[in-house]
Amino acid sequence: MYTFRNSEFKTRYIVLLFAGILSTWTISSSSKANDNSPYFSGELIIQLFDDSQPELLSKDFQTLNLVPKKLLSKRLNIWLYEYDTLVAKSTGDEALLASVSKHNEVAIAQFNHKVSLRSTFPDDTNFGLQWGLHNTAQSGGLADADIDASEAWDIFTGDTTVLGDEIVIAVIDNGFQLDHPDLNFWKNTLEIPNNGIDDDNNGYVDDYDGWNAYESNGAIRIRNHGTHVSGICAARGNNGLGVSGVNWNVKVMPITGQSSSEATVVEAYGYVFEMRSKYNETGGDEGAFIVSTNSSFGIDFADPDNFPIWCSMYDAMGSIGIISAAATANKNIDIDAVGDMPTACGSDFLLSVTNTTNLDTKYVAAYGATTIDLGAPGTSVYSTKSGSSYGYLSGTSMATPHVAGAVALMYSAACQNLMNKYENDPASFALQVKQIILNGTDPIPDLIGITVSGGRLNIYNSLIEMQQLPCGTSISHTPLTDTKDSVSSYEVICEIVSDTVLNADSLILHYSIDGFWNIDMLSPTGLPDEYHSFISAQRPGTKIDYYLSATGMSGSAVTSDTFSFKVIDYSVIIEPAFAQDSGEVNDTLWYQLTVKNDGVYLDSFAFSTSGNIWNSSIWNASADSIINAIPRLLPDSTFAFQARIIIPDLIESDYDSLAVAVLSLSDKGMSSLSHLITVSTGPLSYICGDINSDGVFQYIFELIFLIDYIFRNGPAPSNELASDVDGNGEFQGILELTYLIDYAYRGGPAPNCSN
Repeated sequence: MYTFRNSEFKTRYIVLLFAGILSTWTISSSSKANDNSPYFSGELIIQLFDDSQPELLSKDFQTLNLVPKKLLSKRLNIWLYEYDTLVAKSTGDEALLASVSKHNEVAIAQFNHKVSLRSTFPDDTNFGLQWGLHNTAQSGGLADADIDASEAWDIFTGDTTVLGDEIVIAVIDNGFQLDHPDLNFWKNTLEIPNNGIDDDNNGYVDDYDGWNAYESNGAIRIRNHGTHVSGICAARGNNGLGVSGVNWNVKVMPITGQSSSEATVVEAYGYVFEMRSKYNETGGDEGAFIVSTNSSFGIDFADPDNFPIWCSMYDAMGSIGIISAAATANKNIDIDAVGDMPTACGSDFLLSVTNTTNLDTKYVAAYGATTIDLGAPGTSVYSTKSGSSYGYLSGTSMATPHVAGAVALMYSAACQNLMNKYENDPASFALQVKQIILNGTDPIPDLIGITVSGGRLNIYNSLIEMQQLPCGTSISHTPLTDTKDSVSSYEVICEIVSDTVLNADSLILHYSIDGFWNIDMLSPTGLPDEYHSFISAQRPGTKIDYYLSATGMSGSAVTSDTFSFKVIDYSVIIEPAFAQDSGEVNDTLWYQLTVKNDGVYLDSFAFSTSGNIWNSSIWNASADSIINAIPRLLPDSTFAFQARIIIPDLIESDYDSLAVAVLSLSDKGMSSLSHLITVSTGPLSYICGDINSDGVFQYIFELIFLIDYIFRNGPAPSNELASDVDGNGEFQGILELTYLIDYAYRGGPAPNCSN
């Protein structure tokens, strides 16, 4: 049988001069209650260089009427300046600050932020009764036996993520007073209520207010328990009324699903999964940004092996970014030994919660060194009730929504970098949030050794750890790879995100050509957070090193790794590079050849032949027509053709050498050569030049012998003029002979010839 689990139901910083002051005051830039501006409009705090005069800066910003208002530190030369906000309106405060910061008289410039006393206390009339949020030993409690909510609210009070997602907590319970004046319930604005139509096509009819899993409709029951739980999570804070939730401004998705039927529970979680999935799939246009669920019900002594579907729901929700909080039994039992549903489920995305008192002791509630994660205030907890009223309830039912609310508060505090990672990998970030909550607990003797964390929730500690995660400014970039392109510029694209406005002048591409470093500014591509720049085209064989750097207005700076790529030589390849055949007098021999366009552009190629005296010609692959050029080839494509040679009526054992060259028509310097040796009558017994008889020619004296034998010092073939080192039109020295034969054959095998 299912039971409720409460006893009623079983920036840049200001210089070090001000460090001591700021230790007792806090910058209220995160407060979203009334005035959204975190700083005083029209004022800047500026530290000038030691010998700089404040009037010099004013002179260069006369159009803005930037003038010193007050000397804040003579020794450090820090001044409070004021400027004309109407004049600055056209460019914006951030642009003004950037301009002033770059002035050669300025060491540091920043806004004059608003500060307030620590800690943040809401003006809710009954906040003093909420010992779980702020315990001053009221009602005989132990001072500071609380979750440090007021300290946490100095950092964030909850609302939306830094990316603008409206944070939602899904509460699965028995019913809710939807019009309670101190509660902020989520609405499905794409659904028209009570028209009997599934307007948003999510599979749920009339789910404008949420979902009733008891009756599979959108009619939410009014009940006391769910209303009380919702207030602990997210009662409206600082609104001059009643109580405050762990979050002041997040919304509650009401789902009636606490039931004696497991099927009802699964349907309730199924609605959560559907609405968050819709949100992810539509980029926030549909569904809801649910980050946590609260379940203050369960089955005592249950074996989770008998509830595989229920337990698997937590993994399913976790995979899309949801952490679930669940209340354990209101009995002094070891869940590791006796079991429980759902707090004995093995899901990594579940936070199991037990009940602590205002004296930081465990109340009559379950525990488990491997199953119960942490404790939270759950005894005599004051919160909202139905009938637009307030009152006390006790039990793990009341402890758990403190944790569900804390999860949601963590998401509101995550910087842009973290939320970008969350969008790309919601499961991993959700697990990170869970671990940070466990890391932040205050250790208390009653929980050490009998719970996973050994402590009671402290949301302030967890928010501090969240703020220490890598945020600031970051650069994401897919490195450029080696290229054959020596004509087009190389585009460098990156994504740069920062938790403050980026300094446009700091977005730089640094690149090195032949060891000389250059810089170029990165500019927006038009896509969110995406920037690019270009490296000019380089000659083949060039290696290019580059890296990226950026700085936010807060001073957070980042430099990427150094990346490298090379411009590969563009070439045309003819294969085989060497071939040899023999036949009888008057035989016709065919050599099968292919050409590959090893470049990056569409290209055409022409043929040339040289070096032979026998009848030769170039034909297509099917040998039905003579050709003198290759049609245009796509990059990395090949073309097949044939060379035909007719052996003349000559003396036996004579031979002929045909050099077939393929030349690029788009790049005249690119060519490739195939050397074809045709021997009359049959193979020779002696391989010319192969003095050591190893079947190849590879020594200088062999190369000289062979080239001298073949060409007899005559004029070099037209395609081999590169070997004519001294430019006399002949090849006759050792260097020229060696160069030519090496260029033509690249190491053998040697052609046969007479002894």
